[in-house]
Amino acid sequence: MGIEIVPAVVILISCSLGMLLYYKNNNLRIYNYLRLLNYHDF
Repeated sequence: MGIEIVPAVVILISCSLGMLLYYKNNNLRIYNYLRLLNYHDF
């Protein structure tokens, strides 16, 4: 029963870690882009 659950857990953890690393790497760029948009709005 536990053997079938392990691959799903590994895939879930790897996907969440990948998204976390991607978000942390692009956080500043996204923040600057949003700040630029807000600056142009106001």
